Amino acid sequence: MKTEIKFAFLYVIASFIWSCLEYLTGLESTHINLHPYFVTPFYVLLTAVIYVLAIREKRANHGGSISFSKALVTGIILSVFILALNPISFYVFNRFINPNFFKDFGEYKVRTGNMTKDAAEAYYNFYNLLIRGSIYRLVMGIVATLLTSWLIKKNVS
Repeated sequence: MKTEIKFAFLYVIASFIWSCLEYLTGLESTHINLHPYFVTPFYVLLTAVIYVLAIREKRANHGGSISFSKALVTGIILSVFILALNPISFYVFNRFINPNFFKDFGEYKVRTGNMTKDAAEAYYNFYNLLIRGSIYRLVMGIVATLLTSWLIKKNVS
């Protein structure tokens, strides 16, 4: 489980640094309209890289081969650790780095006519986005695990 813990920490740290970069570059304020174009591709790439590296390391630790099921278990354990660590990172960022995150996004959605004020307040709050972010990370982790496990199974001895 050392591999899964290590890569979970790497994922959460990279995600936190990315959130800070979003904040510093204005993707969460002055350039909020560009936010979706940068965030989704980054998280897809981050997820793919972390899961591939974790499963490759696990394969190397098993003498250069790993079964589909062992690779799958590695990815699931990695997903669980990411889900456990992510709320801490999410809280620290939203409490200390960008406490206006929810307000700014809600106001933007209301201003652009995409949401009513009530809908924006219901959607853009800590607990709702924590749950949605966790579900997103879990789904992305499962997809990355399945794809990576399937791709590396060709290397099983």
